[in-house]
Amino acid sequence: MLAHAATFNLTVSTSESDPLAGPDTFGSYHHAARAVRVRPGRDRAEVAATLAHELAHAVTHDACSGMPRDVCDVIAESVADAVCSRFGLDLSLRSVAYVAGWLDDPAAFRVGMAAIHDGAASLIDAIEAVMTDPREHDLAA
Repeated sequence: MLAHAATFNLTVSTSESDPLAGPDTFGSYHHAARAVRVRPGRDRAEVAATLAHELAHAVTHDACSGMPRDVCDVIAESVADAVCSRFGLDLSLRSVAYVAGWLDDPAAFRVGMAAIHDGAASLIDAIEAVMTDPREHDLAA
């Protein structure tokens, strides 16, 4: 998935010394810089899950404009869950806990359903479009 970020004109950093690195986060997306940062040193599945979450922020940025931060994060995690599930990585336990931590108003979540669907479809289509090796379809491998 790391190689597919360029499809969205994004740079991805896994450097501990990245100036965009947040000390208490596993990843971040910076719209103005067109950059994603993923904390290194974790297992492959966790890095893939974090990268999917941050890419989801990128592809849903416009759709989430004006929405509260908690709703944007719920949307990003939901997109990441759908994308990772498509490629064999089950985030359900992680995603449920993450979403529960952000969402105070479950009714607000309904606002983002279209963004979740469109964001997941966009990421899945972009990743599948550049895949050449069938083994790439399994992120969990």
